[in-house]
Amino acid sequence: MSPGYRPLPVRVDPVSGESWVGYTERVADFYAVTWRALMRSVLHVEPSRTAWMRLERTAGVAITSPTADRVAHYFRLSPLEVLDMHLSRFHGSALDIPPHLEKGFDPVAVSNTAPPRVKLRDIGMLRPQDWAGACHECLREHPARWRLSWRLRWHIACTRHGTFIVDSAGSPVQTVDPAVAEAQILLLERLRPSAENQRFFENLRTVVRNHFVTTGKTRPPASHREFTTEALAAILPGAVDQALKAAAHAPRPIAALRPERKTLAERLDELIPLHRPQEATTLARLPILMPMRWYVPDLSDLSYPVPIRAGRGFAAAAVYLVAGGSITALTTRPGSRPQIGSVLARMLRTLEEEGRLELYWAAINAAAEGVLDEDIDYLARSRAASNPETYARALSVVPARGQDRSVLRTWLVDQWACAMTTTPNPRPSVRSGRIEVFDREHGATLTRVLDTLASPRVVAAEGG
Repeated sequence: MSPGYRPLPVRVDPVSGESWVGYTERVADFYAVTWRALMRSVLHVEPSRTAWMRLERTAGVAITSPTADRVAHYFRLSPLEVLDMHLSRFHGSALDIPPHLEKGFDPVAVSNTAPPRVKLRDIGMLRPQDWAGACHECLREHPARWRLSWRLRWHIACTRHGTFIVDSAGSPVQTVDPAVAEAQILLLERLRPSAENQRFFENLRTVVRNHFVTTGKTRPPASHREFTTEALAAILPGAVDQALKAAAHAPRPIAALRPERKTLAERLDELIPLHRPQEATTLARLPILMPMRWYVPDLSDLSYPVPIRAGRGFAAAAVYLVAGGSITALTTRPGSRPQIGSVLARMLRTLEEEGRLELYWAAINAAAEGVLDEDIDYLARSRAASNPETYARALSVVPARGQDRSVLRTWLVDQWACAMTTTPNPRPSVRSGRIEVFDREHGATLTRVLDTLASPRVVAAEGG
């Protein structure tokens, strides 16, 4: 395993829990050289300016076994000591670093002119090395010791000193609330790789992501930089509690119950059934898009990041199945997309892999109960929505001009009839959210008036 050059004359002992970057900086200080000079002698190559920037940003994330052997020889360490100082030790808990991504963070590969393209956010919630966090009190006690877990964005508080981890972007040191400190302890205890701990961090990411969505953002922060210490501290106790409960009560994956590949019908049979098979006439009257009052908030949160209209289509298709409809009939329903069955199957498999399938299907059953109890003929509504008489009657109730007329036409199809529009792409009023404002202001009134045009059997519902 000798790389063909002599190792350093004196071994500098690593400290338990130390990061690789912190260790190599200590070694560089010991030999009175710069970190770059030390890395240059290890790699036996002169990286380009861009390669140096990549190397400094991704240093200490992961390292391949051949490079670990080479580096261990140079620093007079064992390969295991080198690997333990890299973030890859958290693979299987807080991070997910498969072999093909591990190669992209290897220092030898990164120092090449054309390294594999990988990003920190591909493997988990990480601070980049140039934005690493630290506990000021810990550094006062041991100035040269940088803990490996400080690179994790989940590590926001020092449980020993009761202060927040401060990043180099700089914010004043603040005392940690006891609830945050307790949640931090529970989180750090889950860093040891295991299937249970991996589920915990997957659940934690889902809880945090959904929080940002349901508190007003249309999607989670585009960059993990936006998950600030302050933002995470505000929700960490509740998020950890939810993640622990979900991990403790997580059902076994359906794939573990039946190793053989199952059809969609077989997979759905294993879930909580709705014991109310409906007649064909009732099935025909079910909506093509889930009514918004049954889609928000539970199904919309569980369906994320699927767009709202697509998610409503999947939810309505699932209601059709639990009400007794067949997959074949689902794909041939008037107004339904032919590929809805296969796309729904892919979505359900994704939910299963993420541990959300049971929760999603429970919400589907609750929504199905509501839709069936309302007994609204959405097929009659969809036919009436394209009738000029319906549009004229709607205009007499809610006078509209210009763009408002377009919103009204879209409302008739999307909100009242819960059907697909003629174009596969969402209308501008749907994308902008104007349709929801219109529905809140006029939906209940329009529904009471228009249902008499659709069918005398329709039971009027509040809203569209």
